[in-house]
Amino acid sequence: MKRIILLCLLLLAACSEEEINASFTILPISDEEFSKVGGIDQPNQEDFKMLDFELNAELPNGTVFSEKMGFDDLEETLNTIDGTERYWYGSGWEHELNMKRQIVIYTKGVSNEQLTKAFEETEIHIVWGENEEQHTRTYNLAEILEIK
Repeated sequence: MKRIILLCLLLLAACSEEEINASFTILPISDEEFSKVGGIDQPNQEDFKMLDFELNAELPNGTVFSEKMGFDDLEETLNTIDGTERYWYGSGWEHELNMKRQIVIYTKGVSNEQLTKAFEETEIHIVWGENEEQHTRTYNLAEILEIK
């Protein structure tokens, strides 16, 4: 079963050129973020990572941004890796056609390969257009995942 995260971008005018960039990265957690970790006895900073998702879109001729991301799917995906609660907490922001989500994840005992495999069936679908003319771009999260 594929998990689908849908992001709709509706254009008010005809679309001639678009630039859409999506990144999905897992990074070491900062000292500041680690200071917010709770709910575990004797937490170790190396056992937590920051999952960072960023989307930037430039679409011509004035756009309306309608977003339905379903980030609960990411939480569910993380928590089904090995039956351990992996999603710790998250935050994000949106402004016009740009968005960012940061999620702290518990990674003790999980390999980079397991993390990548967990997102193999999770996709982001970006849709934009006017009237009956629609364009779609799909990103598979495992394919764009970068682990640092």
